[in-house]
Amino acid sequence: MTNETAKIKNGTFTLPKELRKSWKEADIFISGEKDTIFIKRLSKPKLSFKEMLNEFNEIGKNISRKTLDKAIGSVRNK
Repeated sequence: MTNETAKIKNGTFTLPKELRKSWKEADIFISGEKDTIFIKRLSKPKLSFKEMLNEFNEIGKNISRKTLDKAIGSVRNK
């Protein structure tokens, strides 16, 4: 784990060298509140879009039209 201090200048800061190397071109999620900033590296999906679509189609085969209509109605009523 890397712990360092950094200075914010013009709204930007530099990640510590160790993180810059391992997070090169990473997609990140940033959340902030008062005196805290949370940064998390996002992981790539383990499946391709086509593989995920095939899995969703398989799952969908087990859902009845009645169940689907009930779920949609429930969400619309909120």
